[in-house]
Amino acid sequence: AEKEMYHNKLQTRNSVSSSIIAALIQHLNEAIPGTEERTWRLQVMAIDFGSKLGLSPEQLDELSLLVALHDIGKVAIPRDILLKQDPLIPKEEEFLRSHAELGYHLTFSSPELASISLSILAHHENWDGTGYPQQLQGNEIPFLSRVLRLLTTYDFMLHDQQLPLDEVLN
Repeated sequence: AEKEMYHNKLQTRNSVSSSIIAALIQHLNEAIPGTEERTWRLQVMAIDFGSKLGLSPEQLDELSLLVALHDIGKVAIPRDILLKQDPLIPKEEEFLRSHAELGYHLTFSSPELASISLSILAHHENWDGTGYPQQLQGNEIPFLSRVLRLLTTYDFMLHDQQLPLDEVLN
């Protein structure tokens, strides 16, 4: 009976966690037009590229989850900043950049997502150390973050040509 009770408790916790994550993803998709379509494109590319890199099924699952949740911290950013067409003022830019740290904290607190939390934190780091939030460089950047960075940059070049590339890379 105790085993059964523990099993049910874990299932309920996982179900609640999954529901919260799904709600956050839905909120993000509604807040930023094109997010759902972009995530789908990135997941297709991630599985294809990850397979070519020889990633294990577990790593492919993590990469897919990272693609789905890398911008989850944007749920805490005001919509007027997310959708602003004019250049952001420094305070708005700083606030927008905080989404990597916010996403890290959201996912680190969930046992099911903790494995990708550091990759979420580092998904805007650049190989040369000019990224954020930690200015990591080279192999200090988690591998899956580097893969995601390549995929998002490539997707940008194919689909988001109305923005300057340096805006996306920052």
